[in-house]
Amino acid sequence: MIFDDDRPRPAQNYQIGQILESLSVEEIDATIARLEEEIERLKRARDQKAGHIAAAAALFSKPNG
Repeated sequence: MIFDDDRPRPAQNYQIGQILESLSVEEIDATIARLEEEIERLKRARDQKAGHIAAAAALFSKPNG
């Protein structure tokens, strides 16, 4: 027989501004780790897009002179 308390809890999706009282220390640590990973992913995407924009600007800019 399986009790609800024995089942693994699904990972919660953190929402900015959510109430944190119901989260355990472990859940908060896991959320922080997921958010840090997501921040790094966003930074890589931003850098990639900035590189594309710079390359396009260089390609289409008028030469000086």
